[in-house]
Amino acid sequence: MIINYTQALEVFDNNEDFFVEVITDFLQNEFDVYLDVFYSACEAKDAKLINENAHKIKSAVLNIGAENLSESAHKVETIAKNDELNTLDSLLEQFKREVIDLKAELNKYLENR
Repeated sequence: MIINYTQALEVFDNNEDFFVEVITDFLQNEFDVYLDVFYSACEAKDAKLINENAHKIKSAVLNIGAENLSESAHKVETIAKNDELNTLDSLLEQFKREVIDLKAELNKYLENR
């Protein structure tokens, strides 16, 4: 399951209109900004910046019910915190796939609303 909609709606007090507003803004604005900074930090092997941005992504996606991506971001955060960047590449591939899946799922949800 890419998104736990039950959990996500609980975060928004079961207000689906507010949830839609948040995920629309999330897709149009903040998520890509987080990802750009995160991927740049990964390319630069900047552990501190990777850690900070993985934490932001982890929290943001958990708020919208994307538990698997949140867990992957947590793993990246831990790797960066422990300065074990040599193990990051394989996890990044999974992370990128989960990002693509999340965007597709959210867009599908918005289209079917």
